[in-house]
Amino acid sequence: MGLYFGMYPQELLVGKDVLELGSGVGLGGILSRVVSKRCENSGMSIGEVDSVRFTLSEVNRDIINMLRYNTTVAAAANASSGLLESDELHIEQMDWFDFLVGGTNVVAADDHSSTNATNEARKKYDTIIASDCIYLPSQIKPLSETIAKLLGRDNPNHQKAHIFSPYNRGFIPDLIQELRDGKNMDVHVETIEMSKYRVKFHESENVNLSRLNWLLGEDETTYKRQDVVSSCTAKFLHITASFKNDGVKESDNSDESMTSID
Repeated sequence: MGLYFGMYPQELLVGKDVLELGSGVGLGGILSRVVSKRCENSGMSIGEVDSVRFTLSEVNRDIINMLRYNTTVAAAANASSGLLESDELHIEQMDWFDFLVGGTNVVAADDHSSTNATNEARKKYDTIIASDCIYLPSQIKPLSETIAKLLGRDNPNHQKAHIFSPYNRGFIPDLIQELRDGKNMDVHVETIEMSKYRVKFHESENVNLSRLNWLLGEDETTYKRQDVVSSCTAKFLHITASFKNDGVKESDNSDESMTSID
């Protein structure tokens, strides 16, 4: 997800509010915020959007504590570059299953009371992102319900959910069908092929990205291919969902394109 938005950061700059579902310990959300901030700093914001607000969400309190710690460390590490500040990533506790029974289900992560934040629950987001966040078929309906209730619908061309998943998750077709038929959303699927390299570690050398320049066709004479222990191609799915725009002809449901990432 971070690599994809690094290539297409404009997808995160079409609105003011971004919500990540199932943030885990925060790597995907942190990377996505960094790439969008880099584009903001370079003047690539879309329309009248000057700054994007990021909200990272999880359900487990222990994971939220790790998420808060990691965002704090990441902000400190990026302080000098200006790519991430400590107050730019808002953290919330969120249980998707509450949406199935009409619960408000959004609580600020620093709120230790049992009262749900009713007003926050009704907040709509311009962009929802999620990466490999479901592992059981029972999570399909709660996830799709959460997306449907929290995603904005006044500008379907820009307000979208981006879901990333390994290609071989067996129940992903059921999630796609639920979003299309159960939530009446436009859903498009893109296959991403990622070239993965396992690089040999040389204990006597410093590890830095310049050693990998030959992967990009640079400096091949200095670093030979024996630096790579193995390589493979992995497939991922990028699923986008938005509410249907009345009067606009619906596109077909086939895979639209294939993106390659090294």
